[in-house]
Amino acid sequence: QQRGYPLQRSTLARMILAIGTAAPRTLALDLLLVDPTSPETDEALAQALERTPSLVAAAGSFGRDEEGSSQLPAPKQMLWPLSPFDRLAAVGLVNISSDASGTPRHVPLLFRTDRG
Repeated sequence: QQRGYPLQRSTLARMILAIGTAAPRTLALDLLLVDPTSPETDEALAQALERTPSLVAAAGSFGRDEEGSSQLPAPKQMLWPLSPFDRLAAVGLVNISSDASGTPRHVPLLFRTDRG
């Protein structure tokens, strides 16, 4: 049993492979895989993602001055998954725009990024 956060990638790889035995249509991981770990654990996770249809998270940050100013939000900065994770799994971007008090107000479904 592992404790703590973030979950070790070797543990994550084992979990993905175990879930993959049930033949899911897609496994969504609400995790940012933006920092490298050891080559061995990153490779284990890459192999697990390659074997199981997966979707991993990306995140964008927006400037306060741009929130709500466009029909198609454009993040100022993006955090994309590392390679090869971004090639072996689909990448999903979901951000919530909040007002000055922090109350979620808008969940845009489309974004304009440097990748389209």
